[in-house]
Amino acid sequence: MEKLNLEVRTICHVVDDKTTVEMVKSGFGFAIMPRLTMYGMEQEVKMLRILPEGNRLIGVSVRDEQELAPAVKKVFEYIRDYCYE
Repeated sequence: MEKLNLEVRTICHVVDDKTTVEMVKSGFGFAIMPRLTMYGMEQEVKMLRILPEGNRLIGVSVRDEQELAPAVKKVFEYIRDYCYE
């Protein structure tokens, strides 16, 4: 939005992604959210691509991949597989 010099006025700020989607679904405006955040909710609202597309880098740092807790290892694998399909 800064690149396009757009002014944004909001009346509320919601932290929870599912709550945001439910508000949009109920007709309370629109939201700009990352595609990864919308995983599993694609059928609930109409999703449109923003042009020009933007990207962001997700970084993960671990001391020793072999010593990760099972849940952390699963998230680590998911992020790696999602980004490098």
